Order: sequence, then structure tokens, then C-alpha cells
Amino acid sequence: MTAEGQSLFGTPAPAAPTGPVESAAAAKGDSRGSPSDAAGGWSILIEAFAGPQAEASAREAVTRAQSTLGLDGAYPEKRGETWVLAYGHYTGPADPKAARDLARIKSTEYRGLRPLAGAYLSPEVLEGTLPEFDLRNVKKSRGRWAMYTLQIAAYGVEGAGRVKPEDMEQARAKAEEAVVDLRRQGEEAFYYHGPNRSSVTIGVFEADDVDAETHQESPRIRQLRERYPYNLFNGKGIKEFHRGIGPDGKDVVVERMSPSRIVMIPES
Repeated sequence: MTAEGQSLFGTPAPAAPTGPVESAAAAKGDSRGSPSDAAGGWSILIEAFAGPQAEASAREAVTRAQSTLGLDGAYPEKRGETWVLAYGHYTGPADPKAARDLARIKSTEYRGLRPLAGAYLSPEVLEGTLPEFDLRNVKKSRGRWAMYTLQIAAYGVEGAGRVKPEDMEQARAKAEEAVVDLRRQGEEAFYYHGPNRSSVTIGVFEADDVDAETHQESPRIRQLRERYPYNLFNGKGIKEFHRGIGPDGKDVVVERMSPSRIVMIPES
């Protein structure tokens, strides 16, 4: 069985870590397997590949899995430093479709053997699927001088009530898609996944970019605010209401769009 698996998928590698996952299909502009298409944060992991040729090996494995074994839903995906051959998107181990698909894949026969018997469900990763764009990794890669960033958007569930895991999974996917789109436009964008919503930010600024006493911002931040003046929620502007003093000295309620705002970069 091991030899047959190697003949199908190439040199075996250690199992993929359960760390942050990057959707290779999304990175290549292919909608198949992208976060927005995911029904949940779980998938079936069939084979893993490591080393400098990992991506090429994973893509070749996809071709073989589709043509030889009939797994049309197979796709390549990057997980940390490892590329994997994966299949499907599921809400979790209790998902009936996940159980059916996993049983079918594990029992798939090729020349009298079952080369995919080692396939398993890979768990949800809350850290996000694009670790290099995760705001929590900025200090690790840039240094502790990285202090502030400009929040321009957030994604989450509108209204009050209990937040469902599948709703937050969709919000995380939308935030990451927004980051990818901003990066394509040349912006240094990041995402941050909180327990109830995901944020999108731009830029990395140090302590000197914001005056500690006056809160005056540097020209770099002001120029960025000119391009991104608002803090959107699920792609829409949010109205804020503030009490103020009118020209006649009386109290008034001032309506404005929620502005983009400087936030602290979290510790890694």
C-alpha cells in the first residue's frame, strides 16, 4: 500500500502541521478550494509534501488523483511550510458529508490496493489561512518597533445574539479575501481574527508616528487616511452619533461615518 501510494503521489513527507493554512487555489486566482467556497474549516488531508518541490509535487498529485482515482474535488493547499493534497470543505467531524466522503476516499481502490487509506479529517485552524498576513505575526517578522496599524474594515455578524461558528468562519474568509485584494493593489494589508469579528488593517507604524501626548499622527498615517477614511463593517459604512456643541452654543447630535482608526499591533 505504501509503495502504491508513492507511485501515485510521489515521495512521502511528514504529516502537515495543524498550523495556519493558505489556500493555494485562492493565491493562484482559482476559485476552487478558496476560503469563500468553504462550507467550514475542515478538509480531508490525503497526502503531504515538503521541500523545495513541494508545491509542484502537490499539484502533480492533484492531477493524478483527479485523472486516476476520479477525485475531481481534490486540490492543493499550503499549510505552513508544507503543501498538501486535500479534498472538500466541512463544518467538522460531525458533518455527515465529511464522514461519507472520508469513507469513500479511504476505500478507493487502485490495482487491488487502497492507497488513500491513510486519509484523515484535518481540523479547523482559527489562526487564519494566510499566516504571513496575520497581524499577530508582524512583531515576529518586523521587530518590536512595529507599534501601530490603521484599521479600515471589520467583518462579523450583524445584530445581537449568539455567534455561530460557521458565521465566524465566513467572516474570517471575507477578511482574508479583502487582505488579498488590497495586497494586489499594492497595499500592506493584514487581518486579525478576534473571537467575534475579524479586522482588516493597513500599514506598519512605529511609536514616533503617533505623538503620545497630543495623539497627532505622522504625515504617513494622514496620507493613508486620505485613501481610506472610513472603518467599514462587512463592506458598508457605519454611522456614528456624537454629542457636540452647535454654533449657537446648544447641544447637538453630530452624525458621521465611522472613521478608520489607529490600533495597536498585538504581541505575537
